[in-house]
Amino acid sequence: MAAVWANRRRRRVLPVRGRSLVFGVGGFPDRAGCEEDRARGVKSFTHLKSVAPAVKEIARALQRAGLSAVLPTMIDRSRSEVKAAWKQVRDDCVELPLVMVFSGHGERGRDESLYLAPIDGEATADRVGATCISMDKLLRDAEERFRAPVLFLLDVCGGGQALATQLAQKFSAFERKAWVIAACRADEITSAAMFTLATATVLDRLSERELDLSPALRYVPLNTLAAEIDRELARRARAAGALPQSVVSTMHEEARIDPPPFFENPAYAPDAPGQFLAGEDANLRQFAANLDPDLDPLHFITRAAGRTADQQQNGTFLFCGRAAQLRTISDWLDNAHGDRGRLLVVAGSPGNGKSALLGMTVCVTHPAFNPLRQGALRAAAGFRPEPGKRVIAVHARQLGTQQIVDSLLRQLTDRTAGHPSGGPGPRATGTRALMEALREAGPVVIVLDALDEAIDPGAVLSDLLLPLAGHSREDPAPDCRVMIGTRPWWDSFHDLHDVLATRQGALLDLDVQDRDGLAQDLGAYSSSCSTTTTRRPSSSTSPTNLPTTSTTAHSSSPPSTGTTSDPRLGPGVPSATNGSPPRYPTASSRCSTSTRPL
Repeated sequence: MAAVWANRRRRRVLPVRGRSLVFGVGGFPDRAGCEEDRARGVKSFTHLKSVAPAVKEIARALQRAGLSAVLPTMIDRSRSEVKAAWKQVRDDCVELPLVMVFSGHGERGRDESLYLAPIDGEATADRVGATCISMDKLLRDAEERFRAPVLFLLDVCGGGQALATQLAQKFSAFERKAWVIAACRADEITSAAMFTLATATVLDRLSERELDLSPALRYVPLNTLAAEIDRELARRARAAGALPQSVVSTMHEEARIDPPPFFENPAYAPDAPGQFLAGEDANLRQFAANLDPDLDPLHFITRAAGRTADQQQNGTFLFCGRAAQLRTISDWLDNAHGDRGRLLVVAGSPGNGKSALLGMTVCVTHPAFNPLRQGALRAAAGFRPEPGKRVIAVHARQLGTQQIVDSLLRQLTDRTAGHPSGGPGPRATGTRALMEALREAGPVVIVLDALDEAIDPGAVLSDLLLPLAGHSREDPAPDCRVMIGTRPWWDSFHDLHDVLATRQGALLDLDVQDRDGLAQDLGAYSSSCSTTTTRRPSSSTSPTNLPTTSTTAHSSSPPSTGTTSDPRLGPGVPSATNGSPPRYPTASSRCSTSTRPL
């Protein structure tokens, strides 16, 4: 998608795709101790000095993300002014997606529903309904009066109460027009407009293409956006010593929905696998059309090749480094002495090269990627797993357990997977069918990337991956081995943590890297880049002769220095295996400022 560049910093501004309406109300007069108010029994809202600058930031970020302002940012407006602005939007802007932001005070009325406080609002229980803005009314208007969807971003105390109204409405995700992302649950408070600032930061990352989004998605999924805001908010809260907040968003029962069209994905590429291979050898185009969609070939190819969706015509594999980790993966795959175990977890912070390693593994071993195998092998010096393995793979981002099971089963039984075990006619489905197919297939390696980004990672682990790796009361597929790529969220993956603590060599920790090794990899990459041609191969170039160069499979962040603990992960977390079960980082390490966003 074409980008428009603005100002001296050449910051990317996305084309207009929707409208925005931003309210910030914090300039309440300080009436503490006012005798007149006490005499009248009036409870006033407190002054919020952080709101005005925060809403200006998010208004700017929304414009960069492709949403034009319906009205100038509305700061410290009265109830009548807020209602008039909403009426104007409701009457004039129903055809385009709308994002409405409200940052300020939220209060429950006597009916237990959420109200937003205008500058002339009163916090007294029996006056809230008469002087504040009903969130229930805004949600009803969005559902009944708008033809395009509406997203409410609420930075108010108790913002999660708005979800109670949505639960009562009982709309399916396919019918719903009103969506909510709120700064906190119904029983929590917000502070310092941090949700507003965190949202602005995430939207800036979106505009700069710094969020890791599948190019197959035209719009940003709201659960992905909410998770990104939650992580940024947690980072800000820790830095400020503030109480944590739990970002909440509109719930839906459907396992998979098309993302509402609020924020366009700047990396979107229709028919992304076909575009990636459009100018390459005919063999590559042919196999891309036959791959299982949840295998997500573009994910594994681009991670291994070191190229994004808008750099698709190069034909090179840009990869170097991680030689020790590649040897570990190769030894585990070959398992020559039968002592390598059936589980290998490749863990690391965002940007540390998990997907690059798993991408190289899939490109070298998965039978459907045979046209790319030689190019990948040349880029990863020394990575020579024994050929002939039966490998199936899936990119788990935004997939449920059943979708993962179905993808693995299709790859296992389809002739297009490279092994003619399947055939035409009806095919069994479900976890039991997968287990039976695995038992019949013999030795199989499952590669699953982005476990932490699955819809329910805990269920994927307990119901599928750990049993297949032999870590359950029953062993449904004794010849199956499992390789997982994930962020080190051990506080969420308790069962996996327990397994890794007792299985030496089952964890490949990419957050542990000595500075000298990284310097050598960067030097090799720099040397390769100085002599590499970016000329596209001609149509007669065979896959085995694609030009290659290399790039490091690391993030740009400096690694730990190899001391007794890794400072990025917190005190007591070892930077090297010392023979005792390792201790792992907690959720506080998820938002490390030294790592790339999702």
